[in-house]
Amino acid sequence: MNAPETRVYEFGPFRLNPAEGVLLREGREIPLTPKAYEILLCLLQHPGHILDKEALMQAVWPDTFVEEGNLKVNISALRKALGDTVEGGTFIDTIPRRGYRFVAPVREMDAVPSRLSAAEPVQVTLERRKFERRVTEEEEIVEAPEPAVAAAPAVPAALPPARRAGLWWAVAGIAVIALALLMFLAIPAIRSPKPSRGAVVRVTYTGGRLQAFDEQDQLAWSHQFEEPIEAPRTTNHNLLFADLAGDGNREMIVVVAFQQAAGVYPPVNTIASFSPRGELLWSYQPQMSLSFGGREYKGPWVVRDVLTSTDPQHRGVWVAYSHHTWWPSFLVHINAQGLAERRFVNSGHITTLASVTNSLGSFILAGALNNEYDGAAALAILRDDQPFAASPQSPATQFWCDQCSEDRPFRYYLFPRSELNRLEVQGYNPIDSINPAGGQILVMTNELPKSGAVGYRGVYALNSHFDLTEASFTDSYWARHDQLHKEGRLDHSAVDCPEHKHSAVRVWDPEKGWRESDIVASGSK
Repeated sequence: MNAPETRVYEFGPFRLNPAEGVLLREGREIPLTPKAYEILLCLLQHPGHILDKEALMQAVWPDTFVEEGNLKVNISALRKALGDTVEGGTFIDTIPRRGYRFVAPVREMDAVPSRLSAAEPVQVTLERRKFERRVTEEEEIVEAPEPAVAAAPAVPAALPPARRAGLWWAVAGIAVIALALLMFLAIPAIRSPKPSRGAVVRVTYTGGRLQAFDEQDQLAWSHQFEEPIEAPRTTNHNLLFADLAGDGNREMIVVVAFQQAAGVYPPVNTIASFSPRGELLWSYQPQMSLSFGGREYKGPWVVRDVLTSTDPQHRGVWVAYSHHTWWPSFLVHINAQGLAERRFVNSGHITTLASVTNSLGSFILAGALNNEYDGAAALAILRDDQPFAASPQSPATQFWCDQCSEDRPFRYYLFPRSELNRLEVQGYNPIDSINPAGGQILVMTNELPKSGAVGYRGVYALNSHFDLTEASFTDSYWARHDQLHKEGRLDHSAVDCPEHKHSAVRVWDPEKGWRESDIVASGSK
């Protein structure tokens, strides 16, 4: 995709020189991410022509699987850098369901060759966003001639006293004028400081407007979207704050639900990042389909949970998405620039996320369900630098991910539905809490989710190496068990329950595959 280095592109007040790898506006450099720069260069090389989305992604991300959302994020960044309006792009037009077109006039011309003033061959390394060119002694160096230096006019050795006094007053006058000018420019900033804003603690969704309020419940800022929005209904966390850029400022991460036509559910879930001043930095909405057992599942996808990471090596946002009706789900990682990568696919809803760093490394823990295994609670343990993984499923079944690689998580647990869960026809036992604390990880399942009560829980403890060390149920669970025994709905008491004596937890790892956990159940918790 490299353009000849002898050409430059000018449009409006902008100038792009591929040889230098920068975009200038009236001589001032406009910062762009490497991918945004490459997309702009592609568009400039084909002005007035529609560039298909797939062709653009293949040109900018060759031999790499990326989602269409990455292209949208970079196009949005380009429009912001170029000053395009929301209503209609001055430079870049969107062609629905097809791609993008650069609509402004483009002047393509020869670049003026740079000249090196050097008496002998030198080695120069030019660092660019994408291109790296080394000028070595094998390349031709154009030597600049010695510039002609005009002779300076003769200065008298001494000035008469009257002329020296006049010169002194002239210099003093200029200094006074300069000082007055500086004070004039500084006074407005002193008199009218920008109002300070407290940290945002909550947001509201009104029509198409997102409003952010501080600790004093004062409006800090607002942002107007093009479509009506509402609060998401399916996510555990819809508002988070984190220093994703590593600059000491906390960005706001918020889930926004865009309303569809009347009576159409669910709303389209989008995750957006805002600066402390309320500037929209990026937004992400998945545009993908997943195929399991030959059946394709398309969105809209709803957000189930959001987790931020400020690890310098892996700054970003983890977002768990589930299908709005069926069971497929996936986990994406979005970096500080808004570029998303799909990192995990699961055959069952992902319900909650957590992160753990220990002697083995940094991990993301995804609490989920697995529909192949009777809707049992599942825990996927993923290295946060692993490019991709899919839940371990049986081949040639409706739960096998067709387009996924065979990479699997670091470890994958199945916590079976309990006796009470089956008796009261709950259907599933979702993980609703993952709590890393005190050198262990406590995982809790809700065994009676349809009852609305949260006390009937299974409790599972893992050590720092993610080995299961304890399996039990809460006292409320056993009290409910005894009540059902008295009512004649169970033929044994809590004391005689097999769940007191044996845990049927299963675990999968790359070395041994599926196996039963050897932990002994420990009764109540």
